[in-house]
Amino acid sequence: MCLFEYDEKKAMEAEREEGIEEGIEKGRKEGIEEGRKEGRKEGMENAILEMVREGFLPIEEAAKKLNITVEEVKEKLKK
Repeated sequence: MCLFEYDEKKAMEAEREEGIEEGIEKGRKEGIEEGRKEGRKEGMENAILEMVREGFLPIEEAAKKLNITVEEVKEKLKK
């Protein structure tokens, strides 16, 4: 027979701390992935705008690819 002392308060605190650590790690991973998505999107936008600047892509086609208006493309080209 095995005897041990069970402290419910300590057990609950340990579970809570473990949950916090897991939540922080999950949030960190999600933040990194979100940052990557934003970076890819920004890179694609910059490439399309550069193609317009160089004359390889009509502004109307760029607007379609970026899912924005021609006026918005023109504004982005000014920056």
